[in-house]
Amino acid sequence: MKAAVSEGWMDGVADAVAPRAGGVLLLQSFRGRWDLGHAPNLRQLRGYAHYARHSLAHLPRQLNWLRFLDGAEAMRQAVRADPGLYGRWHRPFMSRELGPDARMRLLQAHYRFLLERFPPRLRDKLLRGHDVRIGTLRLRDGTPVHLHLRKPAVRAMGELGLYLVSNDKEVLSSCSFTFGGEEGLLIGAIQGAWSFLGRNPIRAFTRGSHGVRPKTLLLTLVRVLARLYGIERLRGVAKAAHPFAAQIHADYDAFWRENGGVPGEDGFYELPRFGARRPIRTLPSKHRAARRRREQFLDEARAVFLRAMDWRVPTAPAPSPSAESVRRAAREAAPAAGLGPRALA
Repeated sequence: MKAAVSEGWMDGVADAVAPRAGGVLLLQSFRGRWDLGHAPNLRQLRGYAHYARHSLAHLPRQLNWLRFLDGAEAMRQAVRADPGLYGRWHRPFMSRELGPDARMRLLQAHYRFLLERFPPRLRDKLLRGHDVRIGTLRLRDGTPVHLHLRKPAVRAMGELGLYLVSNDKEVLSSCSFTFGGEEGLLIGAIQGAWSFLGRNPIRAFTRGSHGVRPKTLLLTLVRVLARLYGIERLRGVAKAAHPFAAQIHADYDAFWRENGGVPGEDGFYELPRFGARRPIRTLPSKHRAARRRREQFLDEARAVFLRAMDWRVPTAPAPSPSAESVRRAAREAAPAAGLGPRALA
């Protein structure tokens, strides 16, 4: 069995700090749970009781996790901004079929990826809990829509969220995901607009983007992200395995199948890193112009996304995406053997 938290995982991390005693870390974790509230109430008491029960019942594992969170200054900042990290692995995370050790490994892999490979300026903002606008797209009438990265509102669905936001700051779609190391890039949620907005904002966006649905746009960009970093596996959680399966109404399984997904292990669908589309030359001539406009919009979205990741790359040597890898990902994002120049979404 793999170790939940590997020894010496901070070797080579620039802001690694001296380790502290396990008892000190455990006490600090109780003091740091400001997310449970400050005024004593039933919710707070239940939250502390749950955290204490799981921490003490699995004390060696919890101490290893606390050492992980305390191993670098960036992680200390992350847990100050999001104290729920202290006990994130205690509850279902990403998929109900993942056990405690698997959940801890995913969380470790995600934050190690951010520390070692993510653009530092972007990473530091995200770990401090900031919302970062990474790009702006223009619909055909000139209306701007924006791409944001930030922590998801519901942490059980993933550790990072990509959001499509209107100029009025209304969320049109969101995608929560986690960098899972050997497990690939895992998508824990892909959702539409806020329910109180109704369907009109989605229809307006789809018309303005020449037929691109918000969820399709975000999945396209997550695919670009996986290719940019050389991540071989892209996976989406099945509805039955979702931590909040009883509360969600979207048909996740149908969406994954529509985008080439096949059922896999641990309650996830395995998704192709490219979204296949019919070559334009095979379409009826009356549909080709609309298809070209749609693909042009997707190409522009990919370019905006890649530029956002590119200008934030670190200056110190690291396995972060180089200019060449960015260009390669951009090339891969469009053509494939046997297909037309814009046959991939």
